[in-house]
Amino acid sequence: MKLNIKERLMMLELLPEKGALLTMTNKRNIIKKIDFTSKEIEAFEIKQDEKGIHWKNEAKPKEVEFNSEEIKLLKEAVDKLDSEGAITDTLFDLCIKIKEA
Repeated sequence: MKLNIKERLMMLELLPEKGALLTMTNKRNIIKKIDFTSKEIEAFEIKQDEKGIHWKNEAKPKEVEFNSEEIKLLKEAVDKLDSEGAITDTLFDLCIKIKEA
C-alpha cells in the first residue's frame, strides 16, 4: 500500500488505544512500518507545534507492506468508524484505500 505523509500520520489515529495482546502487537508492527526516520523528518521538514504536525516538502508515497493480520486490524478500525458514522472528509480516502487492501 502506498502512503503519503498525511496518510501515514492519519493511520496512527485509526489504531486502537487498547486491545488484546495480539491486537497491540499488530498495532506496534504497523507503527514501525509507517514511522518516520530521522532522515525523513529532516528531508520533509516535519515539525510539530500546538496546532499540529506540519511539513514543507512532499515525499513520494512510501510503499508499505502489511501482513493479513495488520490489514485486518486496519479494516476493523475503519469498520468501527463507519458504523459510528465518524469517517470525516480528511479520513475518507485513507479509509477507502484500507478497505480495498
